[in-house]
Amino acid sequence: MQVLIDYRKDLPIIENVKYLLGINYFSYNMPEVYELNELINIVKTLKEKNNVVIVNLEKIMYDKDLALLLPVLKVFEEINVDYITYSDLGVYQLIKDENISLKVIYHASTLITNLCDVKLMLEENDNIILGKEISFQELKKIDYGINKNVLIDAFGKFPIFYSRRHLLSTYLEYRKNDLNPKDYDYSLVEEFRSEDYPIVESDGTIVYEHSYYALASELKDLEHIECVYLSSNLIDLDDYSKVVNLYLSNEATDENLSQIVPIYKGKLTEKTILIKGGIN
Repeated sequence: MQVLIDYRKDLPIIENVKYLLGINYFSYNMPEVYELNELINIVKTLKEKNNVVIVNLEKIMYDKDLALLLPVLKVFEEINVDYITYSDLGVYQLIKDENISLKVIYHASTLITNLCDVKLMLEENDNIILGKEISFQELKKIDYGINKNVLIDAFGKFPIFYSRRHLLSTYLEYRKNDLNPKDYDYSLVEEFRSEDYPIVESDGTIVYEHSYYALASELKDLEHIECVYLSSNLIDLDDYSKVVNLYLSNEATDENLSQIVPIYKGKLTEKTILIKGGIN
């Protein structure tokens, strides 16, 4: 099983894997982001170790952002970045309009959840990352209905809400609270639920799941999943390394992962209620 892992400067580089890099201002949901000059050097180092380099450009883009992104894309082309991931279709259109020879991976977690959308996006992109908001029933249907290997979100605390607005700062200001939103670990707790949902403010606001989602034991039954994305958000780096090693050694099971961190299965065990074409 191939893995796509976050580049973290405090972790040793593994050879012959796929690395996801964050770049300042243009990335979304990355635990570390780098300035362009730093990223150029990281790309060089990773490629020297036979790694595939993918850069996260998944931020919601305004027109002014796309104008700033264009010269960055041209640098990526020059340094042979292998792929970029995106969710805003403006990024895709910019690459096509400017004839930039970068391979693109569509990654919009809440949208790539059914066979019709998967087929459409595979026609327009070099690859996709399947979302996690999907039942195993529907996932098997997608796997059976495609003839190309794809990627999938397989492990981590993934976002359940994202906004470009600085909502935590706005809330603290409204409550006349002088706490810095970046100085503490904040979480949301619903009135009738006990789980803590981490909320993080950087270039916008993200609310995360309460536990670590894990697609693991199910992978043996999926023929066209060639690579799993393992997120390092909100996890101790030693624990993250253990998780990565389990997937690399094909020993990632629910039991093994739950010995490292608390996991949950998300929508995997739920029956698909609404599907395109009818209700089952």
